[in-house]
Amino acid sequence: LRGPINKTIKKLSCDYGITVNLDQACISEMEVNINVALNQPFDKYDKVFQFLAKALPRCYKKNSSYKENRQSSGFSAGNTQILLKFYDKLREARIVIDAPSNLLRIEYRYKCAEKIQRSLNHNSLSKLLNDFDAVKKAFVARINKDIIEAIPKQINKLKKQHAKTLVSAMNEQPKNYID
Repeated sequence: LRGPINKTIKKLSCDYGITVNLDQACISEMEVNINVALNQPFDKYDKVFQFLAKALPRCYKKNSSYKENRQSSGFSAGNTQILLKFYDKLREARIVIDAPSNLLRIEYRYKCAEKIQRSLNHNSLSKLLNDFDAVKKAFVARINKDIIEAIPKQINKLKKQHAKTLVSAMNEQPKNYID
């Protein structure tokens, strides 16, 4: 990351006479993502993604589904500060690359400096360049909180709902459940 930034600063200086000092630069938006190889085509996981969308914490209020040719190609959930997206990366890129033929992209978009500040404990570009592992740690922490910990909670919630529905049905029509 440092190389492309330095190249851009040099180009601005040489070509346009613009001097840039990034010592005080703050990050106001940031995307962090990972690609995950899937064993099956993306649309085969549609029910899994529907479940996952319901399992996400309440802070992800706005949900959107992506469809292409009547097939699911992903979904997003977010609020004013952060957006979480799951989508078929190869379909989105519309390119053929040397990669698995089924590729899931999980992406967080931090939409404001305050959210970056809370996630990384800073929003300074120079600090980020000196400790890029902080981004990885923040990403893993979000995945754990939003997905890994949310799934068992959703399963328990559904088990309780189904048990309650079953007991209610049994109480309404007890003869149907007694041998």
